[in-house]
Order: sequence, then structure tokens, then C-alpha cells
Amino acid sequence: MDGGRKLFSDIPMPPFRSRPIAVVWTEPAKIRFGSIAVIREVPTLSTAQFGHRLAPQLAKTAAHRRNPTDRPSRPHPPIRHWTRLPQRATLHRMPTRPLPTLAETERLAAALAALVRPGDAILLSGDLGAGKTAFARAFLRALTGDATLDVPSPTFTLVQTYDTPKGPVHHFDLWRLTDHRAMAELGWDDVTGEIVLVEWPDRLGPLMPQDALSVELSVTGEDSRVALLTGWADRL
Repeated sequence: MDGGRKLFSDIPMPPFRSRPIAVVWTEPAKIRFGSIAVIREVPTLSTAQFGHRLAPQLAKTAAHRRNPTDRPSRPHPPIRHWTRLPQRATLHRMPTRPLPTLAETERLAAALAALVRPGDAILLSGDLGAGKTAFARAFLRALTGDATLDVPSPTFTLVQTYDTPKGPVHHFDLWRLTDHRAMAELGWDDVTGEIVLVEWPDRLGPLMPQDALSVELSVTGEDSRVALLTGWADRL
């Protein structure tokens, strides 16, 4: 021993631990672990005194392990309930609707014709041959009440107008349109407040109505289709 300093081997340790759990010094000292210096000042305890002070805590811990129900209960954290925000009408999505036959497609078009109002826009999207014009034809025939109404595809004329009990209906086919600014020449600004059917609505760009009903048709077979409707949350 030099200057009141002791070696670890000289420190009396409890018999129930295989390594020191405390270092006992008679005066302040420094213990270096690598580059970290730890300063401790602890009164000298004999082995008996150390075990006597630690025994009650060890006995309490052992009792808790034998009988876990004696442990004090801790309050559970509050349960957070997440609320889904209301969706806008343009984001309202109905489940995909299978249309196994052309008759089912026509029946869906007739059902939407019964719900349409002046000022509505119905956007028909899908690949070539998906049945957009067939859908528009069934829609117009149901709306006019004329099952033999001739409804040609307005691919070259771009727009065709029909008189119905709910007012004029303008059928647009924008397949050949390359610039949405050309819609002004087709009278797009003049049909506000009237019903419009639009095939290839992506050509509208910034002119696309925000409260429109979108009908997306996908081919699943020779005559079968699947329709995805988006919008009209208050009617569908």
C-alpha cells in the first residue's frame, strides 16, 4: 500500500459476487479506465457490513420474482385513436365494379344517367377498345329515352351535342387533341352549367373539372370489363 492507495486484490469483497460491485477507499482517489477518470469517495465497509446493508434489497427483489402480482401496477399509456379525415367528393372511390357483358356496361351507364344533373361532367377513361363510346351511347340513349338513338363516335368532329330532358349533353372525344388550349375553339367555356361526357379526359390538362365523376374502364375479356368510379360521394 502506497500513500493510502489499495490494490483491487486487497479490497474485501462479498462472497456472493465474482467481481467488484463497488470500490472502497479510505480517501478520495482516482481510478483510470483507459482515458476516462472516475472519482469516488466511499466510506470503508467491511464484508459483513456490506452484506448486511444489501441483504434487505436482495430479499425484496427475490420476493418479487417469486410473486410477480405483488409488484406495483403501472398505468398503461393512453390509447391513441386515429380518425380518418373526411374525403373530398373527387377522391371518393367506389369498389371496382365487374361488367361481365356489354349489357352490364349499358345497365351501369343507364344508372348513372338517372343520377346526372345539369352542370355535371363525366370523364370516361381507358385504353383503346375499352368501351368508352359504348358506355356514352348507352348513357345518352337512357337519358333521352330513345333506345335507337344514333350516337357515333365524335373522333373527327371532337364534340357532338344532344338534347335531353335534363338539358343539352355535350359528348367530347379528345383523342386527336394535342393542346388543351384548343378547347376554347370547341366551346368548352360555353358549356358551363350543362352536362358533358368526355372521352380521353387527360387531354384537358388544367381544364379538368374537379367535381367530375370519373369512370375508368379496363378490359378483362372479349366482352367483359371492370369499371372504377371516382367522385360523386353524395350520390353513389
